[in-house]
Amino acid sequence: MKNKVLTSFGALLISFYCSGQSSLLWKISGNNLKEPSYIFGTIHLIPKKDYFFNEQSKDLLQSCGTLALEIDLDALTLQQKIDMAKKAVLPSGTTLPGLMGQEKFDQMKNFLISEYGIKEKRIAKYERIKPFFLSGIIIKDRLGKVKTYETELLKYAKKAKLKTMGLETIEDQLSIVEKIPLNEQVEQFMNMEDLKEYDKLLEIYKTEDLDALYKMASETMDEGDFEEDFINKRNRKWIVVLKEQMPKESTFIAVGALHLPGENGVIELLKKEGFELSPVLSDKRK
Repeated sequence: MKNKVLTSFGALLISFYCSGQSSLLWKISGNNLKEPSYIFGTIHLIPKKDYFFNEQSKDLLQSCGTLALEIDLDALTLQQKIDMAKKAVLPSGTTLPGLMGQEKFDQMKNFLISEYGIKEKRIAKYERIKPFFLSGIIIKDRLGKVKTYETELLKYAKKAKLKTMGLETIEDQLSIVEKIPLNEQVEQFMNMEDLKEYDKLLEIYKTEDLDALYKMASETMDEGDFEEDFINKRNRKWIVVLKEQMPKESTFIAVGALHLPGENGVIELLKKEGFELSPVLSDKRK
C-alpha cells in the first residue's frame, strides 16, 4: 500500500505536464496584470546547512507588495495555535502503543534509536501524537537543526514591509487531516522504512527538478479521494484567491513544491486561466 502519511506531510509540510525546466521559482505575467507576480515551491523542513534562497529570489520577493503563504502564519492567534496543538494529540485514553500494539511500537522505538539516533526519552513523548503529525515530528527530530521556508520568507517580507496573506486557513488544513481515520493513519505509519523516503524527496528538491519531484510523489501517493483532498481541491481554491489578488498588486506566492506541477497543479491551472508562466532560472546558491 502506498504511503499517504509521508506524502501528505510533504504536500502540506512539501500534483504533471513536464515543464522541461528545473526551477522552483516561476514568474506569472500576462492576462492584463499590471505587474508580474511570482510563485515559489517550498519544502517545509530542510536542514539548516542545505537551505537556499538566493539574492535574486530575495530581491524579487521584496519587490512585491504581498507575500502569500498557504496559511498566514503571521496572523495566527494564540487560540488558533492552541487548537492546532490539540488537534495533533490523540483522544483522551488513547495512545500510539495501544493503537499499534506494544510489540510494534517497541519495534518502531528500536528502529528510531538505532537508525536515527533519537533518544528513548524523546520517543516516549511520541505516544500521544496522532500518526499523521508524528511523521513530521520524527523527520524534524532526526534532521537536527532545520529551517522552514515559511518562517524565513516571513522574515524577508517583514524587512521589506510587505503585507502577508494566506491562501487558506489553518482550520481548512486541519479539517482535511481530520478526515483520515486513526486506524488508517496507523496503518500507513507502521512502515518506518518509509520515513527514509523524505531523504530522497529532499535530495530531489535541492536539484529544483519538479519533474523528478512529482514522479517520486506520484509513486508513493494513492489516487482518488486522498490526492483530490490534499492536492487538487486546494489548488483549485487557491486559483480563485490568486485571480482576485494578483491584479491588485504584485504578489510572491510560496506553497509546497508538490502543488506546482501536474495537470491539476497550480502552474497548469494558472495557464488555463490565461496567465503566462516562465521559470526564473539562476544559480540558486548565489
